[in-house]
Amino acid sequence: MLGTDTQSSVHNIKSPPEPCPPAGKHRLAQEERQEEEDVQQKLNPHLTFEEVKRPHKTISGMILCDDSNIAPESRRRLSLCKVIIMGRILEDLQQDSHWHINPWIVLLAATAFIPLTASSLLQFFLVGWYWVNEPVHAALEAWGALTALTVSALLFAGERPLGHNARINIIASALLASGLLDAVHACLHQGSAFVWTRSLSTMAGGAIFALIWLPERFETTSLSGKLLPFATGLTGSIVALLLLTCPELFPAAMSQGQFTTIARIVNSAGGLLYLLAAIRLLADYDSTDSKSYLVFANLCLLSGVSGLLFQSSNLWDAGWWFWHALRLAGYLLLLAYLIGVYHRTHADMSKLSKQLSGKDSS
Repeated sequence: MLGTDTQSSVHNIKSPPEPCPPAGKHRLAQEERQEEEDVQQKLNPHLTFEEVKRPHKTISGMILCDDSNIAPESRRRLSLCKVIIMGRILEDLQQDSHWHINPWIVLLAATAFIPLTASSLLQFFLVGWYWVNEPVHAALEAWGALTALTVSALLFAGERPLGHNARINIIASALLASGLLDAVHACLHQGSAFVWTRSLSTMAGGAIFALIWLPERFETTSLSGKLLPFATGLTGSIVALLLLTCPELFPAAMSQGQFTTIARIVNSAGGLLYLLAAIRLLADYDSTDSKSYLVFANLCLLSGVSGLLFQSSNLWDAGWWFWHALRLAGYLLLLAYLIGVYHRTHADMSKLSKQLSGKDSS
């Protein structure tokens, strides 16, 4: 009996319950599974979501991955997958009624999403399409270089849309560096120097733009006010001269018709630095409500996205032409804004002069 009672009591002891996963993690896992199922339903049934995602680990890695070396059919499927995912992100943002975002910020967010989506669509519908036209390319680059140098000269000369903010010297120096290298790039034929001038223009512009993250005391020192513009102009001129006369001093930027890894890294780093500068400019706009910060942030966003799109492009293909057009659009929008500022300032000064003349005559 004792043995039977002991045996029954042992059977009546309940094992401790297994710990439940936190509610947040469980919900996140469900959302991820649902997203994978939604994407899978819209993709080609012969290509699973896992097959697309596996080499890139994360969805963001898949969107920004280098797909220039994969087969055309797989590239088309990957481009379609990118479009679906970015559309899903925009749909989620639109449905979230708890967000209260400044409409200008939404516009700039679209400035980043729309080019990425358009690039994926171009790679989907125009895969294998190439247009080798050096005169048109030279014209695009010359327009961009002329615009960058013109805006830089206006800012250095005293046309300061941000008032007397010393930060404008950093922005003008970034445009000066990009403009100098873009001008040389427009004069070159296809080759290593041709790619390096483009890559270093992105890297130099992004690196100098990112200096706006430095403390405010840096902006008021002679390093920002005098030394930075001088060093930018001198360094840019020396690098451009070396690329023109001694291109063999630089690593190979192309191999078997493809951009080398170092060229892709330089462009991606420059693009990320541009995006970093855009974040700071958007924060400044949020605190000051000055549209000038918004325009410069737009330039940084377009330049940053074009630098990242370099990863998935090949020389003369549709994506390559597209990110060239993006950079030019950013420059032209900035120039149009500054011309508008100049005309408004001139009109205000004329109006004030007439008012003063009327008071003197009376």
